[in-house]
Amino acid sequence: MRPRDLLTWSGFGLLRLLSLPPWPLRLRLGRALGRLFCRAAPRPRHVARVNLRLVRPDLDEAGIEALLRRHFEELGIGLFELGLAWWGRSEALEAMVEFEGWEHLEAARADGRGVMLLTPHFANLELGGRFMAQRVPIVITYKPDKDPYVDRLIRSNRLAHKTTADHDVLPARDVRGMLRVLRRGGVIWYAPDINYKGRERVFADFFGVPAATAPHPARIAAHASARVVPYALYRREDGGYRLVIEPALEEFPSGDEVVDTQRINRALEAMVARRPESYLWIMRRFLTRPDPEADPYRKGTL
Repeated sequence: MRPRDLLTWSGFGLLRLLSLPPWPLRLRLGRALGRLFCRAAPRPRHVARVNLRLVRPDLDEAGIEALLRRHFEELGIGLFELGLAWWGRSEALEAMVEFEGWEHLEAARADGRGVMLLTPHFANLELGGRFMAQRVPIVITYKPDKDPYVDRLIRSNRLAHKTTADHDVLPARDVRGMLRVLRRGGVIWYAPDINYKGRERVFADFFGVPAATAPHPARIAAHASARVVPYALYRREDGGYRLVIEPALEEFPSGDEVVDTQRINRALEAMVARRPESYLWIMRRFLTRPDPEADPYRKGTL
């Protein structure tokens, strides 16, 4: 075993240990860990602060800093939520979540068409996928890790609770695989809100800021005659969860990739606006700009 493989195993083992304490204690530990991370990680803190200043021009510096602190607390809790997603017992998880809008997903699948589930990059991303997979077989799209060893560990944990052959994972670049799933009436889980550097990128506003966005969801939906259904997972005040499924996007896709990509960003934006502290603002979402020289994350730029 390579030294870095041993380090990876140790990290996953620590994550497994963190999933053992009672859930209320894990919430408290997560917030404390997030506050520590905020102080100890200047680069992610800088990226998150830049993003918040871009998307929340209505907030003064005190407001930005307060939201930044809550965001890092959510990141800390998200680490424990990852353990819950990978190793939590199905019966215990089922008791923690309530579903709102399930009828929207049923209506979207009623005529046998495939469904693309759109969800924003919240800190509880993995947990939302696990909750959804307990109710309906889904195919999870993901970006494979550069380290094959880490990639195998992630794949195995995402498939550890597989109940049907339709529950699978696919690399986000496997468009043909996604089309096959959707054309047979399957459900795909897709989180498209990342900075996209490809040549076909579309600059669609995200909270009023042009964001380089992949046009692929609209293309895939068009080729597969699939419906697009947004959903997100929100934590309740009591520590449980509410998984909210929105109605399928109407008259989508329209055939105009710019318009359709903007609609997707607006759907994601609406869900992020409900719980902005939970979104992964540490991502460099606005790195690729219409002006290649305008890097907002460069020190002194913003």
